[in-house]
Amino acid sequence: MPKGKGGFTVLLVEDEIIIALDESSGLKQLGHHVICAHGGDEALGVIRNAVNIDVVLMDIDLGTEADGIDYAKKILEIKDLPIVFLTSHDEIEIIEKAGSVSSYGFISKNTGIAIISTSMRIAVKLFKQNRELLEQHNQLSIANKRLEIANLELERNERKILDREDLVHSIEKKYRDIMDIFPDYIFIYDSTEKFLDFHIPHDDHKYRKIYSSSIGKKLNEIIPPWLYALTKPYIEKSRASGGIEIMEYEYHEGPVARFLECRILLSGGHIYMIVRDITARKLAEKMYVDNDRRYKVFLENFQGIAFQGVLGHGLVFIHGAVEEITGYSEAELTSEGRPWTRIINGEDLPEFFNKLDSLRAEFGRIVKHEYRITRKDGTERWIHVTVHNITEKKEGPVHIQGMALDITERRKMEESFRISRMMLSQTERLSKTGSFEVNFNTGDIHWSDEMYLIVNRKYADGPLMLDDVISTYIMEDGDGLKEKFYDLRREGVSINEVVKVSVLGDEKYMQLRAFPRRQENGTVTGMFGYCQDITRVRATEDSLKEALRVNVDLLRELQHRAKNSFSMVYSMIRLTAQSETSETLKEKLFEIANRIRAVSEMYDLLYKSDSVNEVELHSYLRRLTSSLPVSDEKIEIVAMLDSVTSSVKTAIPIGIIVVELMTNSIKHAFMDGEAGRIELFMSEDRDLLKLRVSDTGSGIADDYESWSSDALGIKLVRALVDNIGGNIEFNGKAGTSVYIDIPMASLAV
Repeated sequence: MPKGKGGFTVLLVEDEIIIALDESSGLKQLGHHVICAHGGDEALGVIRNAVNIDVVLMDIDLGTEADGIDYAKKILEIKDLPIVFLTSHDEIEIIEKAGSVSSYGFISKNTGIAIISTSMRIAVKLFKQNRELLEQHNQLSIANKRLEIANLELERNERKILDREDLVHSIEKKYRDIMDIFPDYIFIYDSTEKFLDFHIPHDDHKYRKIYSSSIGKKLNEIIPPWLYALTKPYIEKSRASGGIEIMEYEYHEGPVARFLECRILLSGGHIYMIVRDITARKLAEKMYVDNDRRYKVFLENFQGIAFQGVLGHGLVFIHGAVEEITGYSEAELTSEGRPWTRIINGEDLPEFFNKLDSLRAEFGRIVKHEYRITRKDGTERWIHVTVHNITEKKEGPVHIQGMALDITERRKMEESFRISRMMLSQTERLSKTGSFEVNFNTGDIHWSDEMYLIVNRKYADGPLMLDDVISTYIMEDGDGLKEKFYDLRREGVSINEVVKVSVLGDEKYMQLRAFPRRQENGTVTGMFGYCQDITRVRATEDSLKEALRVNVDLLRELQHRAKNSFSMVYSMIRLTAQSETSETLKEKLFEIANRIRAVSEMYDLLYKSDSVNEVELHSYLRRLTSSLPVSDEKIEIVAMLDSVTSSVKTAIPIGIIVVELMTNSIKHAFMDGEAGRIELFMSEDRDLLKLRVSDTGSGIADDYESWSSDALGIKLVRALVDNIGGNIEFNGKAGTSVYIDIPMASLAV
């Protein structure tokens, strides 16, 4: 293929056939003529036989004992050419070895054809500039030699010099003419470093005046100390080697930095310094290094797939997380056996081809598409692809490049979000609940679908503003509700209200709840909430409340009648006991009457209280103890009770227990009119209700049987304590004490 306009004849030395074909193809597409050599010896043969080679692309690793650096030296022995090394190495030893060869740069193999082509152009340009500089230097040397000869002739024969003054002027003019076209700065010093002469590009008038005034001064008087310290070793190296020494340095003029290259040569007792401004080259090199670094970092961290291809011919390049996303290797997806289209879900292929065909319309066109692929393991993934038409020609194949990202998790989240929205909408519909959100900063208001249905408003009309909603629908205390919304906005106070509204003339009740939306610093930026139609619920609640009121009235009437019935039974038993002549039977009847009174007092207390299923236990026990039958005034009854609330179910057996124990103390603790004290203690200790009934009587003898399970009263006490989950203990020394622990959970309603 002949090289195109602006292209080069390139000798590509690469032992890997596939890589050589790939690089050769890319360079040819960019207009270069490429000659491939698959080894160092073959490259030497091409150099010897080829008519014109512009640049050599040399692979360092040729798979032989001699590497690309060795063969580069042999090529330069045959012909002076610009050589650019292609390498995948970054070892310092390789770089130092390559530094011994006059090359024009290093390029990573993975850099890309465009960067390789650009690097070649820079190398050829630098090569030509160096050749031109060398040629100019040779011309300058020739001119200097001629001047030396002329000076010798002048010394030998002053008269001849005078006669040939015109010739000298002519030579000097030619010398100046040559110097005027020279683009670099030239400074000439004698062997003592005294400034003799200079050349400044003709357009630099500023430095011409400065250096004219410096003629005759020493080098260390002209340049800064730091620059002199940098320059002096190079002068000595050139003095010792007789060759050219090159140094580079950075020079600042105010905020502007310039990069300069200085070539130093000692010849004929003079020091020649040729200074060139290489700022543009340095910046280009830095940009190249930065771009190369960024490109490598991008590739290392890129979680998608980058690709290039030709429409209708598949992919020619693919890189990135290929196996992670598809399960296939890069080689598999660029081969004819497994083109990209083979892994696309069949249902998505028609739309895929339509999208690709639209790329033909214009250069630079970008198409974005999402479709499914089938991985090598058979699983399915969603990907998002962005494809770019990069072909500038209107005719011929369409070249594309782009990237693909795995969006499977995003699609799953979107599907989950869609289902959640659908379920939320259905839930709102079933519960007749609409939601809303207001942004105070932008004034935006969003209503859910159900909100529109609740207020019988069309979607096209949009949601009403807050004041409009209140003035349009609220029937009672609209100003109060408006003030609460303002409080929410100013102070972040939530709203929980039941409001009466009118929709198309129908009165409805709505449960309105609104909450502030805050930033991290606590500033209120909006609100969100919901509005539920509770008209039917409100009607049902009203019906239930009325039914409950009737039931409570009936229950209170029932309690009143039960209390009266128990009082009647209590009175009848006492009357019967009083008419009996048997003291034993009379005592038993009075015991039964006391037990009935314990139940009767409960119903009397319930009738007078607001509750129907719980009672203040301390009030109940105080009423029972205050009415115990004590015939002897020497016996004192004391009740020390903490405030405790209990269910009726548990309070009645506790009342019977207390009555039984205290009645037993009244009858048995004090003999022959002995004075004494009976105490009832009740307190709450964590999760236990503690009861203690004690007296200061004579106590219980070890063989006293009245506390055994055979005694009816104590048997009843034990049974009741067990029934409510309690524990009972007796102590008959120094008086009699009975300790009862009851779980607080047993007192719950």
